Amino acid sequence: MRIQKRLFLLTFLTLFTSHCALLPPGNSQTDFSLFAFLFGLVGGSPGSSQNLTPGTTIDLSGDGKPDGTLVDSDGDGVSDGINLTGGTTPNLILIDTNGDGTPNDTVIVAILNDTTAPTLTSSLLAGIFSTTQTTTLTCTDNRAPGSLVYSLDGSTPAFSPKNGIVITTSSKAVSLSTEGTHTLNAFCRDLAGNLSTPLSMVYTIDTQVPAISIVSQSSLAISSQAGAIGTSTATWRSNRTGSFTVREGSACDSGTIAATGTATANVDQTFVRSHTHFTGEATKTYRICVTGSNALVGFASASLQRDDTASVVSADPGAGSYGTATSVSLSCSDTGGSGCDQIAYAVQAGSAPANPAIQGTTGTVSSGTLYTSAIGMTDGTVTYTKFVARDKAGNVSSVHSANYTVDTQVATITVNSHTAAINGSSNVTLSWQSSKAGSYQIRLGGSSCSTGTALTNTGSNANVTGNIATTTDTSTTIANSQFVEGENTIRICVANLIDSFGSTTRTTNKDTTAPVVTMSSPSGSGPFTSGTQLQLSCSDTGGSGCDKIIYTLNGT
Repeated sequence: MRIQKRLFLLTFLTLFTSHCALLPPGNSQTDFSLFAFLFGLVGGSPGSSQNLTPGTTIDLSGDGKPDGTLVDSDGDGVSDGINLTGGTTPNLILIDTNGDGTPNDTVIVAILNDTTAPTLTSSLLAGIFSTTQTTTLTCTDNRAPGSLVYSLDGSTPAFSPKNGIVITTSSKAVSLSTEGTHTLNAFCRDLAGNLSTPLSMVYTIDTQVPAISIVSQSSLAISSQAGAIGTSTATWRSNRTGSFTVREGSACDSGTIAATGTATANVDQTFVRSHTHFTGEATKTYRICVTGSNALVGFASASLQRDDTASVVSADPGAGSYGTATSVSLSCSDTGGSGCDQIAYAVQAGSAPANPAIQGTTGTVSSGTLYTSAIGMTDGTVTYTKFVARDKAGNVSSVHSANYTVDTQVATITVNSHTAAINGSSNVTLSWQSSKAGSYQIRLGGSSCSTGTALTNTGSNANVTGNIATTTDTSTTIANSQFVEGENTIRICVANLIDSFGSTTRTTNKDTTAPVVTMSSPSGSGPFTSGTQLQLSCSDTGGSGCDKIIYTLNGT
């Protein structure tokens, strides 16, 4: 009698296109992969034999509901297949026999009578990961592994009622990609229905890089000079807890280490540097690096400069005299490199003010005024200014001074009286006053207050030079000898604070030639009859002109 050692598995007639598959004898796990797909998970209790009696219902899908019935198609009392559609004809042939009532291939029977639980393993261990991970779940069994069921939400997976994801193969790659901490729970069962020990794995997917922020920095520059800023404190924080390193330079894995420690999430940390950490004037960059629990590194950088050189202040325009309204702008340059921070000044008309002062460490102006805009100079006086500067490292310059004389007005001169003509011996007198106080000068001739002859208070001259008060009458005398024959121009000049002049002129004629008197009628020497009219005339070649004629009739 020929024994057929083949097992034909027919597809479900109502679901798939009919086909057959050859499953060789043996108990290798791979021999039953196709069987596991088609047959599903046959219900059964571990530790008990499966009931293969014809008429027994079978749960193929594992949902707790019967899907088919074992049937005896040849009437020998042995189940030959499973009917899925009702009736006695098997849709799924289990065993091909030779008709003697004994199965020739006992693999299925061995599987169904298996009481050894399968084993479920994961290729990935629990841990914290900075990228998406994949773990392979593998179910192994001494006879035939069946299906897997797993959950990623921490709940307990189950085949029936279904909870989680059911996989009908013995091995499955599962993606772990959701950010945060999660629990993978899983178990498997073999084709006999034996359940593995549950597998539970806690894992964390953390792709976040620590974010570092510089909250504040007390100063961007420091100095070795007394009274300046000697240290700087940087306050920083990380949004993730982790170990930190502060290095000089721009890298997290190289450069001199300045500080190390542990940073707590969202808690301020401080980093202090002194001018003693520098060998001289220079700028250093410090990189703060925080390594999170996922091994990712976040960083932020802070710069600090050592500047030992004080700033220099300049004024525009510079000190001097100005005939127009003048405002002075102050500016600052800093060769040390940290940059100018502020300027303080003191200003006073007529006399020098007290020195301005700035406190180096705080920038407080303790004397004077903080400079913010151009300073207007007072008109008609001398404005004394002093200024001092501070740079960002707290270095304070020495006090500088600049004085500004601004006078936009010239004097208006009023002559009350003057001598218009003189002879060869008389002097000239003038009475005059000025609308502005100032120094004055009397000049003869010339065309301006810088030409002609400047007179001095010598000889018979009086008050030809000096200082005059506002609207005060001044009497000036000019000696006869200062004048030349003929017409002479007298110029009165009054200077303002910047030596711009107000002036006026008067003319005086010097005439040393006597006039000539003649009697034009009657002619002769008389005697004349009573009632005769005398006609007298005068001529003057000296140029001053005849002034008056006097006469007598009594011989005196």
